[in-house]
Amino acid sequence: MGFQRYKPEAAQTPEFEDYEQAKEVTHELFQEAVAKRMKDNAVKGILLSGGLDSSLIAYMAYQVNPDIECFTVSMKDGQDLPLAKDVTKYLGVKHHILMFGKKEIEEILPQAIHHQEMYEESCVHGAIANFLAGRFVKHHTNCVLTGEGADEFFAGYDGQFKKYANPEEVAGIVDKLINIAHNTALQRLDRLNAANSIENRTPFLDAKVMDFCMKIPLEHKINGKDQTGKWILRQAFEGCLPDHIIYQTKRFFAQGSGVAYIMREQAEKLVSEAELAEFNKKESNPWLFSVEELYYYRIFKKTLPNPAFDRLVGRWDPLRPSFFREWEKPAL
Repeated sequence: MGFQRYKPEAAQTPEFEDYEQAKEVTHELFQEAVAKRMKDNAVKGILLSGGLDSSLIAYMAYQVNPDIECFTVSMKDGQDLPLAKDVTKYLGVKHHILMFGKKEIEEILPQAIHHQEMYEESCVHGAIANFLAGRFVKHHTNCVLTGEGADEFFAGYDGQFKKYANPEEVAGIVDKLINIAHNTALQRLDRLNAANSIENRTPFLDAKVMDFCMKIPLEHKINGKDQTGKWILRQAFEGCLPDHIIYQTKRFFAQGSGVAYIMREQAEKLVSEAELAEFNKKESNPWLFSVEELYYYRIFKKTLPNPAFDRLVGRWDPLRPSFFREWEKPAL
């Protein structure tokens, strides 16, 4: 018998006539995607940050299995922890919480950079919480649901979209974030969970969900008085969770857990702007955007010294150094 190449079939998703119908289909497809990933009873937990995406995952998983458990990692002043607690209290599910601080960040950083094979700033930010979460979860389960993919396919990075002057530019950045996800956020998630022998399942990356998302007009994704991202997703699940969860402001994972601010302060103590400028003068070096990236790059090179590894690192946006850096430090 000869070798037969696998030929995947294209996802078949319904068309819609108006916004209300699109909302209904969004809800139905997402519910199906979560149920599909829980069908074999392997999923025992949710990585719950407290953000919209993982909160919706928790809600839908609870509909399938009321005994599902949630796992959250956070620093003491993490902005997302109170929201995660609100979600688990609302659903009435068991909530495992791991608190960490500077000591754990310093311990984990070299391992996280090595396992994800990246020095890109925003990916390293998220790596700390991802790695700690995987190490925490594996003592309870080896299979969890996560919320990756929603920001890309439902236009969740609204802080960046508001910079652009017209819908064409916004659509361009939405498309770019989808196209680079495989070697930025998704690569980080896969490698760090693999390092901890954890399987993560991603309902937002279900073939039908993705196919349908590509049919939804941008004005349905970014809408409302403040041009809020993931608008149709929020409205599709309005009433399923408290409004302050559904309509919360987007925060990057590292912001919500509290990691980003600590890591930046640490890097600025150890690397100077002069060192960064000198590094970027050499054409053989990759262009780095901040002293923080140079700090991570030096750690990266300790275990991955071959120059070939530099070219494999995914970047969010190599032309915009401030693309994922424009947040304010929280008030003390």
